[in-house]
Amino acid sequence: MHSSPRLHFLLAFIGMALMGLPLWNMLHPSAAARPASTSAAHIEQEKVPAVLTVRFTGKPGTLRITDRNGTIAVLPPGESSPWETDIELPQDRRTAEWTVEAEWPAQTDPHGNEAVTLELEPPASDARSATRWSAGSKLLDTFSFTW
Repeated sequence: MHSSPRLHFLLAFIGMALMGLPLWNMLHPSAAARPASTSAAHIEQEKVPAVLTVRFTGKPGTLRITDRNGTIAVLPPGESSPWETDIELPQDRRTAEWTVEAEWPAQTDPHGNEAVTLELEPPASDARSATRWSAGSKLLDTFSFTW
């Protein structure tokens, strides 16, 4: 007894369709399996406390530390070096990239340079430190930390 070509075709088609189901599911996930469409900026991250020590030469009139999400710290008027402040770091990140803007009042030597040092003490990690020098009476530079 011989089987018909139609039966062979039907069995082959069913077999191929069954083998293709996993591929179809990978390429077309169900609505319940899709991640929520929220931007990273709106996701609330857990924060952990850290200590930031700011050292500087001279007496800056203004000193502001920011990152892409906003202001981290602003030097209070009349504060002397070193200045310590408590900050919060995202718990799941092991890097920080901050912009420091500082300006010193008019100096007698217009070519004199001033310095700012940031010392970050992340939780459960060694302290990290970086120093940048101004060009004249202004500083605008990026500090990057990895721990």
